[in-house]
Amino acid sequence: MRATAILAPQVRPFQVRPFQHDERVSWTNIADAEVAVIFGGDGTVHRHLSSIKERNIPFLIVPTGSANDFASSLGLHSRRAALRAWEAFCGSQQNVATIDLGVIRIPTSTNQLPDNYFCCIAYLGLDSATNALANRLPRFLRAHGGYVLSLFPTLLEFRAQRTTIRDASGIALHSERAMLTCFANTPRYGHGLHIAPEAKMTDGLLDLCFVRRLNKVKLLALFSSVYWGKHTRLPYVAMCRGTAFSVETETPAPLFADGEYVCHTPAEIGICPGAIRVIIPERAAL
Repeated sequence: MRATAILAPQVRPFQVRPFQHDERVSWTNIADAEVAVIFGGDGTVHRHLSSIKERNIPFLIVPTGSANDFASSLGLHSRRAALRAWEAFCGSQQNVATIDLGVIRIPTSTNQLPDNYFCCIAYLGLDSATNALANRLPRFLRAHGGYVLSLFPTLLEFRAQRTTIRDASGIALHSERAMLTCFANTPRYGHGLHIAPEAKMTDGLLDLCFVRRLNKVKLLALFSSVYWGKHTRLPYVAMCRGTAFSVETETPAPLFADGEYVCHTPAEIGICPGAIRVIIPERAAL
């Protein structure tokens, strides 16, 4: 079996070596590989989704990033768990699941821009502003409360604006001032925020979470409930599911996905069912 290793900049050789002991595996570049092992976090996965999808090869994510929500959603909560999954795959190649990807398209007159795929969640509003600030922090701080540290200064300056969400048929689902809007393929993002606790990576749907404008005291309370997924029935939170959405804002707003900046609104967000294959722990259920 031919494998390729994809490393985030912060990954060190000692983190890779335990995965390279199996004599049945030869290591090569991605052009010749039959499987990929990605060492990093959500952002590293995000940056390689297009090539992985194009190559149509399974991959394992080894959680070594500042945010590892995608790995956690797959049941890979540590490097040790990832190593066990890799050893099982090398033995039988059976512990593989097919999952969906989200996709962001930027409407243009020629429609020639490439699709931008995401594994976890796409979002705009307060979350994207907070994410932009957190990305400028040192990696250690990003991995240890960077989102929370960035939330408070962002909250002081943030102003909600009218956000219009339409479904696949063009019907407006929401058109009002919003604090944040999320399109979720996985239940969690932001280092453990369960923004869409019922989201599944195998149902061919995105879960929309739309948070209406509210005062900042209530908003802080909201974030504490999101960690436990208890926010979905609050009166200022609206949840629904769909295969495709479009989003517009009064003024262009940054849209992030998997912790990475993608574009400014307007944009179209959809789902690609069964787009990629991932290596998961044995007997795990997605």
